[in-house]
Amino acid sequence: MGWFDKGFDVLKSNITIDVQLEHLRERASKIETRMDSLESGLNDVLQRLVRLETQRDADKAEMRAEVAQFKADVERAAQRLLPPSS
Repeated sequence: MGWFDKGFDVLKSNITIDVQLEHLRERASKIETRMDSLESGLNDVLQRLVRLETQRDADKAEMRAEVAQFKADVERAAQRLLPPSS
């Protein structure tokens, strides 16, 4: 094998490596784009979760207030209906 053949083989190998590197760059770019999209989606989910938890806490507080009001109303009604104890 002469120096020309060896040079040709090296050149061919370099071209193959360049093609593979370009393919890897394209894949890495697609992966990066997908990761960005997933990160954005995850952030949206986390923000929604925070909003839902905040709303849940507000709903619980409102329900506790309504139950307390109901108990007070029942107590007042019971006091009106029952004769005073002496």
